[in-house]
Amino acid sequence: LAEGEGVFLHEKGTLYVESGAGFDDVSVAGKLGNVAFPGDSRTWRKVQRTHFYLTDRRIVFAGKSLELAFPLDPLDARPAPGGIVFGVTHDGAPLRLAFTFANPLVAADLLGQVRELPKK
Repeated sequence: LAEGEGVFLHEKGTLYVESGAGFDDVSVAGKLGNVAFPGDSRTWRKVQRTHFYLTDRRIVFAGKSLELAFPLDPLDARPAPGGIVFGVTHDGAPLRLAFTFANPLVAADLLGQVRELPKK
């Protein structure tokens, strides 16, 4: 984290990335659980043991061989029963990520509140 960056939420879980997005070296073929992410038929890849950080500036996904960070705006976050599906821009292209949360509705609400904070 950058100097002076505040962390509002940290969770450890599973990160899913869209197939064909260039993450094959850090992921394995996987499928979103229909209970956690109902109705999502896209092909995904799974990155195990990933940390999620919500800071006052960005969201960060960090694992043993992966670190991705995205600014809070623009960020599309859609909660599902078992996680949140994020729409981000990565290397200039749109990308969907899904992350499992213990309580995705609380995480989504906190994300919304942090996005409304005055910018430093």
